[in-house]
Amino acid sequence: MRISRRGTLAPRAHVDDLEAAYGQRKDVCQMCAGSVGYGPAPAALQAVSRLEEHLGGGYGPVAGESALLANLREKLFLHNGIDVDAQRAAVLVTAGANQAFVNVLLAVADSGDAVILFAPYYFSHYSAALFAGLRPIVLNSNSHESVAGALQYYSENLLHSEVPSAETVRAVVVCTPCNPTGSVLDNAELWKIAHICEAHDWWLIIDEAYEHFDFEMQLLERDGELTLTSIVSPSCLTGLPQRIRRPYLMHNRSIHIFSMSKSFGMAGYRVGYILCPQTAPIQDGADLFDALVRVNDTIVTHASRQSQLLALCVLRDPACISTLQSRRLRVLLSVRELYQFAFKMVRAGLIELTPSMMEVLRTCQRNGRPFRIGAFYLFCRALPKRNGSTRVARASDLELCHFLADSYRVLVAPGSIFGTDARECWIRVSVGACCCNDIHGLRDALRRLAAGIAAFQEQKLARKVSSVDNDNLVVSTTF
Repeated sequence: MRISRRGTLAPRAHVDDLEAAYGQRKDVCQMCAGSVGYGPAPAALQAVSRLEEHLGGGYGPVAGESALLANLREKLFLHNGIDVDAQRAAVLVTAGANQAFVNVLLAVADSGDAVILFAPYYFSHYSAALFAGLRPIVLNSNSHESVAGALQYYSENLLHSEVPSAETVRAVVVCTPCNPTGSVLDNAELWKIAHICEAHDWWLIIDEAYEHFDFEMQLLERDGELTLTSIVSPSCLTGLPQRIRRPYLMHNRSIHIFSMSKSFGMAGYRVGYILCPQTAPIQDGADLFDALVRVNDTIVTHASRQSQLLALCVLRDPACISTLQSRRLRVLLSVRELYQFAFKMVRAGLIELTPSMMEVLRTCQRNGRPFRIGAFYLFCRALPKRNGSTRVARASDLELCHFLADSYRVLVAPGSIFGTDARECWIRVSVGACCCNDIHGLRDALRRLAAGIAAFQEQKLARKVSSVDNDNLVVSTTF
């Protein structure tokens, strides 16, 4: 007997392993999992308990409960500016955004085809492509000025040499705001990517699980001190500001994936949904939405009816929306605290950020230009380059994660699960669920994180950090 190659090729879920090892320890600050620290609004939970008895035990519609679909269309109109019917689009409810992504891959690509991802990528996207029998082509956006630049370079210089004749690129995948980096693709870049996809007849899959965690910040320097301030609070369901509202259904080929897990605190209830163009029949009398429905019917039949009912109660009650909005504001405070501390760590030479975020730090502190940070993550390299090398012998990001948890009581995720080299020691720090409503607790956790990174560097690089506190990070190097 044997197991499939795809079952062993998919990367190991180190986040689950770390959570199993340290998740129950009350003294360890949980900065590993990509979740928020709140659940559905209490009013929604009370409302759904009164309605569940009317569901019965039968199957529901494959595409989703009709009442939920109607409310999702209203949400898309009010918040995203999309008139689903007028724009000849369609909505499909799934058992979470991860299942939505798998559905889309199975609907647009066949075994042996290729999909394009950008590193650092969301690890479930990479694994899903492998499980679907596809070949992930990973482009490094850090080697270019932007994601669109990396895709343009690939399409002009590497496409035909990289993809064997038996394989065809079917789709490009982007995540905005991005897990794990927090970067946000602006509208101009999304359109550039869409134009490239149009030129090559590729689908464009956009994961928007963090759509409500798109924050505008301003970085100012006064008397040598960096101060990070919020310009716009987290977007609410009355709509994003027009100047940053995202484009949808671009060239009739962009497919958008949304989640109820982050914004609405429903991670364990598993509800996501897909917005796609309802194109003319593509082959055998079927269009994209037909294919998505067939996949959904086969894999899960439909998302849990009870979970769909809860999503409906959350969406249609203004009190629930108000409660969730206030909770997202607390996440904003944590994100601001995280990045203010991170920028100080960069200045001290303790960590490095992605090239795009380093550019933000260089330019925005000079002119105070606003910039956008999304999600609730910091993605950083904890071992700086030495003599031009990005790797350190006998060091790995997973080793660093265990060291930080064991010795400094901070649990973070290793960067290699997002496509970076384990020896470069990138880590993802999540503040979505840790230290809820406790900024002082968050600051204490960040101090421990900085002290732990400094101690790890001292072990691996003979690099001595003389002090770590919330206001100053002083690094003296003794290579």
